[in-house]
Amino acid sequence: MKQSKKKKFNFFSTEYLILSLAITLTMVAFLATISLDYLNFKKGQVHYLGWNKIQVHMVALASRPAKSPAEEFSLADYLRHELKEAGLAENRLSLSLEENGNFQAFLELDEQEFKKIKPQLLSNLKKKKVKTKLSETKTDAGKVLVTIQMKPPQGPGGQLLLSYRIPVELARPSATPEKPSPGVPPITVAIKTQKKVAVVIDDMGNDLDFLQELINLEVPLTVAVLPNALYASQTAQLAQEKGLEVIVHLPLEALNGQASYTGADGIIRASMSKEEIRSILERDLSILPQAVGLNNHMGSRATADSYLMEVILDFLKEKNLFFLDSKTTSRSIAYDLAIQKKIPALSRNVFLDADDNRHQIKERLSELLRYALKNGQAVGIGHPFPETLEALRSYKMEAERLGLEPVKLSSLLQ
Repeated sequence: MKQSKKKKFNFFSTEYLILSLAITLTMVAFLATISLDYLNFKKGQVHYLGWNKIQVHMVALASRPAKSPAEEFSLADYLRHELKEAGLAENRLSLSLEENGNFQAFLELDEQEFKKIKPQLLSNLKKKKVKTKLSETKTDAGKVLVTIQMKPPQGPGGQLLLSYRIPVELARPSATPEKPSPGVPPITVAIKTQKKVAVVIDDMGNDLDFLQELINLEVPLTVAVLPNALYASQTAQLAQEKGLEVIVHLPLEALNGQASYTGADGIIRASMSKEEIRSILERDLSILPQAVGLNNHMGSRATADSYLMEVILDFLKEKNLFFLDSKTTSRSIAYDLAIQKKIPALSRNVFLDADDNRHQIKERLSELLRYALKNGQAVGIGHPFPETLEALRSYKMEAERLGLEPVKLSSLLQ
């Protein structure tokens, strides 16, 4: 018995076209019926669908406040608002935003303000479901630093550093001074000095806009000015007027004969006579009379030359200037020679932006702070790069958070 073959469905068959047309006409008729019924309702005539109930429901929906797109909760703005509500002036809060949206904030308080603001702020943050984590440290300078890490349910978080000084209670003098017991030596109290960190910005003198950006940071900094730079005199004068420290950034001969770099004009070479070297130094100091010290620009060859460095250091001693060895080579004898000659001297510990990858500047800055914590003080050198400027925006706050005092270079000699 032969099996019958299944018939394939043909979309273009007469049966399918008739079915499609019937469905379409049915839908048109249905929509036309609803439309006509609605028109009758609007005219007040007989209608069959419950348009009254539908209209009431639509009006109720329209009267509800429209939901705007979910706005991200701004923790930084909320923090500013809370501190303003607590009666603090807005300019007392130092706040800087990072690239990822998180922020770093610093607030200096007195003890009474701290006792009032801390519990109030934590309570309000809890109501906003912001997770907080506290840590507290005391510095040798008599300050208490309270770090509050904050993370809202959504959006970027931040860190607030609260600082207040512990009041020192002075003992009242007794009516009858006590006599020390015989044979008992008087008790002396050793006062610990706060650990310090200094940052020097080299190659200054060619960009007054960058200098103004440094001034706007309101951070203790030292600028090393190239004597032959285009705006050397203006840079030194404005820097001093605005509270920055000025030193001479002296171009010295390098091992590879570099002389084409910016600021290499007026370079001192190992082949020069004592008179030639002193002549250049005198001229440089006349251009930068605001300078309180000097460091080397390049100089991998010159700082390893004892004769040349003796001439330079003897000149600094006569002028009561200090010396900073930029340490552009491990072969440098400059710092050790200065110490032998009893000339105030320092040596660079960290280059902030010597790497080709400028994204590592923040890590170098952290390295500088760690060095200062370990050794009591540290010197970092940076250059007028936008990335260096950006990293310096949080420099003071980060240093103080760790109990370090940012200072000008000369303060490390005291």
